Amino acid sequence: MLALRNACRLSLAFRRRVIPRPPALKRCFVRREKAVCVQERRRFTSLSSRHSSAAASRLECSSDGKKCQVLWSDGEQSTYHAVWLRHNCQCPECRDDTANQKLVVDVNELRSDLRIDSVTGSDSSHKMDICWSYGQGEKEHHGYVNLEWLKKNSYSADALHKLRAQSQPTIATSLPRISYSEVSKGEEGVWKWLKNLNVYGVCLVTDIPTNAEEVRKLAKVAGGIQETCDGEVFHLVAVENAINVAYTTRPLDFHMDMTYFESPPGLQILHCIRNDDCVEG
Repeated sequence: MLALRNACRLSLAFRRRVIPRPPALKRCFVRREKAVCVQERRRFTSLSSRHSSAAASRLECSSDGKKCQVLWSDGEQSTYHAVWLRHNCQCPECRDDTANQKLVVDVNELRSDLRIDSVTGSDSSHKMDICWSYGQGEKEHHGYVNLEWLKKNSYSADALHKLRAQSQPTIATSLPRISYSEVSKGEEGVWKWLKNLNVYGVCLVTDIPTNAEEVRKLAKVAGGIQETCDGEVFHLVAVENAINVAYTTRPLDFHMDMTYFESPPGLQILHCIRNDDCVEG
């Protein structure tokens, strides 16, 4: 991406704003929950489900109790460490029921000999019940972790590979775009613009008037403007002996500014006022 001359850049904190979906674009999502059958054995639990990929067909602890292996009904396998499971316990003692926030579980206070004493599966609540202990039998805690949450947060090699594959950039040769007039007309245009920003992380708004104040108007549609050390709006112009590469004609790839701030901007808008004839792209 070539540098733009005589442009105004605006930094703002993107505050979430609820934009109703247009009636024609509404979708209905139904959460399906499947029953899980449990057969308990010594340090080994077998569960079966015909449909849900978040159901486990087998739970098994390692001989030293340091790990728990889960065989999911879709054939995938995940291994979880005893300390990680303890830190993410979801019982009422470890997580607030109403706020759904984790209570303080300081992993530094957990001893190195923490182990999983037993794991069992629940057929009614879709939970993996876990008993932790220290050493040779000193009981530490009894809690549980939701199986669906456990599946989504698997850190096995296969799960991480799939996550990286899903996170690959979806834009190759073109940017999503929308006209300024469409955004200005009403909530449907605003929703399309914000959706592009949410899905792709970038959106080109075309045909914006060259009045420098227009970028401020567009920013206020998205949320409140965050003032930085450069103010709300500042000019980005190529100069000689620049103190920052942003003020040169060198090409710049996609990036975010001020990420080292305590509260970095969530969204940045670059308004092109004028391109010199030598600028391409």
